[in-house]
Amino acid sequence: MRKVLVIIFISFCSILIGQESVGQITYKIDFSSEDEQLKATLGFLQGSKMVVYYQDQFTRSEMSMGSMMTISTITDSIGDVVIVLMDGINGKTALKSPMSEMEQLEDSTIANPIYLEEYKEILGFSCQKVIVENAVGEQSNYWITKEISAIRAGQNYLSDEVDGFPLEFELYNKGLKMHLTAINYSNNLEGLNTKELFNSYIPKGYRILSKEELFQTGF
Repeated sequence: MRKVLVIIFISFCSILIGQESVGQITYKIDFSSEDEQLKATLGFLQGSKMVVYYQDQFTRSEMSMGSMMTISTITDSIGDVVIVLMDGINGKTALKSPMSEMEQLEDSTIANPIYLEEYKEILGFSCQKVIVENAVGEQSNYWITKEISAIRAGQNYLSDEVDGFPLEFELYNKGLKMHLTAINYSNNLEGLNTKELFNSYIPKGYRILSKEELFQTGF
């Protein structure tokens, strides 16, 4: 029995050592829609991307939606805080909330992820295909890896319901389909001011929203 426990412990440690716990990932974002009115706005979303930075208990995602708006989400799992900063046609708005309260309000519950025996490589990482379904029955394909260890809780675009970190996935938002694909990866944050990058304060000039108001914006 002791030998079995030792083997399990060594295997668990090997998995942790093999995971990348510091880094940054850049995704390109492609938008599509079946709605004719929304199709007319897709040109404004060209060049959209998302960059995710992660280290220890911190994760920061920065999404730029073409020329329309930018959304930055900073999470601190130990400090139990989420900061959302939005800068767009409606001005600068922000929210600060405990992570647990944000998760209770999110209407993006994934029901019964289906893990398929289908794999492919993305940026050198082995990824498994997962089919997920959101709260309104829309199905999406995820390609997830176990080789990246980053906090996903509180990050609206990085589902904590799927067991793995997504390097390619689909999201739906009010008739828009977003297809995100990782195109660049670095296993360090060299040259970046991490104290500022993961700082959980709201800069001057931002109007504070309630959590309900934030989700009404489509976040």
